[in-house]
Amino acid sequence: MTTLSKLKTGLMTAFISAMLLPMAFADAFADESTPVKISFDELADRVDIVSKTPVPDYEFAQRGSLRFYLWDINDPQDFFTYLHDGVRTVPIENMVSMVKVADPHGAWDSFAVWIITMKSGTRNSPRIRELGVSFIPLESSASAIQPGERVYLKMSDMKEIIWE
Repeated sequence: MTTLSKLKTGLMTAFISAMLLPMAFADAFADESTPVKISFDELADRVDIVSKTPVPDYEFAQRGSLRFYLWDINDPQDFFTYLHDGVRTVPIENMVSMVKVADPHGAWDSFAVWIITMKSGTRNSPRIRELGVSFIPLESSASAIQPGERVYLKMSDMKEIIWE
């Protein structure tokens, strides 16, 4: 390989690295500021469990605000559990998305089937054990997007939660 070829290869490598490095950092830091996409089951009443008031059809939740509840609304979890050859736990920070595929709608004592996708690439369709979820909704105003008051809903009210 000639000196000119080595120089071209080195410059090309440096150029490609300079182009890809900012994209890698953007992925690492974008997650903290981007909202979580949410949608509700079309049959949902969307009534806050705590305040008993109707919840608007929000589209986004503040990243980091989602909490799940198994039996006690006063015991928030930053993870959820599911049934798959036993009980398994997934921390929220490991999640890409969860989409409900089957639900005995509105029943507090029944676990819905969701398709869950984790950052590891694992995909599964287990029964999610948590019966409640809360989050801080993001509301649009004339000047910006503002966080609202935390809402508490039955898990059956949700249709999908997309972190990435």
